[in-house]
Amino acid sequence: MNFEDVMYVANEKNPFSQLVGMKIIELDEDHSVGILPVTDKLLNPHGILHGGVYYTLADTAAGVLSRTGNKKNVTLEGKLNFIKGIGSGTMIKAVANKLHKGSKTGVFTVMIYDENENILAAGIYTMFFIE
Repeated sequence: MNFEDVMYVANEKNPFSQLVGMKIIELDEDHSVGILPVTDKLLNPHGILHGGVYYTLADTAAGVLSRTGNKKNVTLEGKLNFIKGIGSGTMIKAVANKLHKGSKTGVFTVMIYDENENILAAGIYTMFFIE
């Protein structure tokens, strides 16, 4: 599967991605970029973006990156540190980078930014390759 095919599956064949509005906009062998518009429906009771949305975007960016090279995967472990909250009406961006990609596992860092490049969250994800 080439990069365009991986992005197509992530964006068009993933109902959950469509539900929350996230989209993968860049992908190559070493990094991926996903974006998500923050809407009122994605906020927690405190009026800031729900932590699960941050995690979902980060996990998806790492997962899509791990699929390059025709590897199907599942998340083995993910850790995300929340640094700053954000409200509705902005776009957030997750940038995933490859640290290691072996035959059975891959390790990827993910940084989430707001529109002004302020860091909102930082994480590390380990993916297990099932094929």
